[in-house]
Amino acid sequence: MSFLGRSLCFGDFTNNDRLPCETDLWDRGEVAPNEPLFVTSATSIKATPFGRLCQVALLLGRVINHRNDRQDATSAAKFVNAMQLQRTITALLRLVTAEFEQDPAAFCIPLAMGLSTKMVLCQIYSCNTHSPLSKMVEEADAQVAALTDLKTVPEEVASFHRRLTEQVDVSKIGPLICPCLYQAIVIITYFLRETCDRQLEKSRMPLINCLRILKGQWAVAGIYLDNVLSDNGISL
Repeated sequence: MSFLGRSLCFGDFTNNDRLPCETDLWDRGEVAPNEPLFVTSATSIKATPFGRLCQVALLLGRVINHRNDRQDATSAAKFVNAMQLQRTITALLRLVTAEFEQDPAAFCIPLAMGLSTKMVLCQIYSCNTHSPLSKMVEEADAQVAALTDLKTVPEEVASFHRRLTEQVDVSKIGPLICPCLYQAIVIITYFLRETCDRQLEKSRMPLINCLRILKGQWAVAGIYLDNVLSDNGISL
């Protein structure tokens, strides 16, 4: 999966689609509720790791389509949509983070992809220099939200990584965690060069070392690592 410049290779879902029900109950042949893919607010229904991954992948796809959509590029509605996506990401990450704390091995990929989704949206609106629109308040609101998240999300990834390595053998994790690590390293490197805050290095080096470990299992981790160690990996 590479989403920095491409669309995801799956179609959209319908409002009638539902997430898989809890695996343990299903395996025992018991009846169990299943949550709709689209909900207006968080529910108390327990979702499976695969179900959460479906939700996060759908949201990532919507962020990518939002970024690539040029039809409303001259409309304030694009910024309103961006703020709605930002609130949805925040709400879903709150849910997945709590589930990750309970079972790091099972929910690490949904959380990693959710954090990646947040960083993709941040990087769309963190700089408005090249915006084709005449400046409007909605654009300013979107930029403020993006910059606020951009400053905090690297520490969220670092915290995620610390908790993960305490509980899980990183070398056995799938490659879908790699984009999250890479994006966080890029953002931290940018702020490190701009602010010269050496404390940022404490967050950055463990993420780089994690890519080194994953490189032994997944070639894509080596590609991300090479980008980090070259000038290609430090610009936003």
